[in-house]
Amino acid sequence: MEKNELDDEKRELLHLEIESKTMQIIGLVISNLMVEIENFTVMITKDEFSELEGLLERLTHRNDTHIETFNNVLQIGLFLPFDESFLYSLGRSLTALIDSIEAFGHRLDLHQLPQKVRSHLIEMLNFLDGLLSEVFTWIEERKKPDLKKVQDYENSADICHRNFMKDLYSSDLDFHEFILAKDLNSLLEHSIDLAERMAENVDLLLKVTQISEKDPPTYLS
Repeated sequence: MEKNELDDEKRELLHLEIESKTMQIIGLVISNLMVEIENFTVMITKDEFSELEGLLERLTHRNDTHIETFNNVLQIGLFLPFDESFLYSLGRSLTALIDSIEAFGHRLDLHQLPQKVRSHLIEMLNFLDGLLSEVFTWIEERKKPDLKKVQDYENSADICHRNFMKDLYSSDLDFHEFILAKDLNSLLEHSIDLAERMAENVDLLLKVTQISEKDPPTYLS
């Protein structure tokens, strides 16, 4: 076998390894987020937040580790069949989503909230969990990406968000309850928007991966 053929084979193996690592990291981040969203839901349902600090520490540590690993993969993104800016966009969307969910968690126990507000937050968390679960199946089960389902979750969350805001301004909540409810609702709505953006990036990554399996990329020397 000639030297050029050996070099091409090594590059192709590296290309496959990077793709595999990238998808593995994304799957781990989404899986961790889904677990902690369920924990948020349980806490809000019980109106008990004694384990919130541990949840936030766990969320920060685990996902910081995964994002650091992802950034390390980006350093050799030259060998992937798409330009480097796309990978950075995917990394930024994951980081922004994690930061938004963490911001929600850090505000969650600032003031006790009435049942109707907690019920709404649970509904919004369910939309977020459903969206992430859909994306997770694309990665773990090799399910064909369906952005329509992602958009349905986001649209339903938008309607829920708007209806809640209308009710909020005509409610009898005190000042602290009003401000916190508004803030938490906005953070979850923003998190769902970010999750949709992340899903679009994952969809593009999977499409490029499928193309590269059929037609190996032309690498830069």
